[in-house]
Amino acid sequence: MKYLVLAIVATSIAACTQQPNANTQVTRQNTNNNTNFNATEAGFVQKNQGILLDSATTTVGLTMGLAEANPLLLGVCGTNPIAVGVCGLGVKKVLEKSIDSVLGDRLASPASKYVNSAGYMAGCANIAVITGVIFPANLALGAVCAKVFWDSETRKEAALKRSQESKQLFTEVAN
Repeated sequence: MKYLVLAIVATSIAACTQQPNANTQVTRQNTNNNTNFNATEAGFVQKNQGILLDSATTTVGLTMGLAEANPLLLGVCGTNPIAVGVCGLGVKKVLEKSIDSVLGDRLASPASKYVNSAGYMAGCANIAVITGVIFPANLALGAVCAKVFWDSETRKEAALKRSQESKQLFTEVAN
């Protein structure tokens, strides 16, 4: 089970650190006639890697007899490990939507970036605990994962912005 969790994490981190291809994004914009395309339209799994990682590793940890430490989930999601994982995913999506609706215009990045960074932190900390790493080293590993995710998303946002600026410049020159 530990190796399955580690494989999921490695795949997740590898997927989130891939750089977007600006030319591909511009092509998709032109092909789909969708001027509002952005990196968050990719798909549920890609958009929610951090919270999915946290939910999956929480479920694995609970099935191994570990205890839930997230105060958002304690007492709300029951005791069944799978129910806690699914409920946790729902709670985090509601949190993301709430942050977006209340603070959306004041945030420098989408709420999903903040929530998924926290998910990576919790998920990597969970993996550390599952594999025998103790506090506070598990939280340090979680912080490193969150930072890698945050930096990756920041690079993707910058690449997307450059892509959109290039498209705008191309359109202006063509007209």
